[in-house]
Amino acid sequence: MAQKKSLTAQLMQKYRQAQKEKAAEAKRQEQERARIEKAAALAQRERERAAAKRERERAQEWARARKAKEQQEVEKARKADQVVRDLEKRQAAREREAELKKKAQVKAAAEAVKLARQHEVERLRNEAAERTEAVQQQVERLQSVLVQRSSGLHAHRIAVAEALVREGPEGLMATVDEVLGSVAYPAGLRGGVAICVRTRVAGVVAGD
Repeated sequence: MAQKKSLTAQLMQKYRQAQKEKAAEAKRQEQERARIEKAAALAQRERERAAAKRERERAQEWARARKAKEQQEVEKARKADQVVRDLEKRQAAREREAELKKKAQVKAAAEAVKLARQHEVERLRNEAAERTEAVQQQVERLQSVLVQRSSGLHAHRIAVAEALVREGPEGLMATVDEVLGSVAYPAGLRGGVAICVRTRVAGVVAGD
């Protein structure tokens, strides 16, 4: 009976031992699972941190690239504006130069017209003076015919009167023409002027 109880006790002890070992194994496995899960969680967090870091780096790189591109665009825009301003300045300078040139040409043309008018006025003034002098000289020549006529015309009064009585107007004119043919006229007295002078002198001879 004692041996049988001992055997039962042994079986119970072995059973309890097995249970303890089983519980210890389960605990060990649970701890191992916990350790693995913890390690997996740590690895996941590490991967997440690494992914977040890479994402931040990519974001930063993208931000730097975007900023650099924006700076390039700003620089291009600044250079384009500078080119436009330079072109506008050159165009304005050309327009001012053309305007000044045009004004200078207009001024030069006005000066030329003014000078030409002055020359024309001077020419007309000189021409008028020359003509006035010529007319004055001609008047003086005409006056000399009457003022300084030959005193010998008085000697022909009787012949002229007799011709008028004897032959009428035709004889008078023929005798007067013959008398005037011997009269010396001033130099330059020609054509119709000489005829007018002779007619005037004939009147003087007839009525003197």
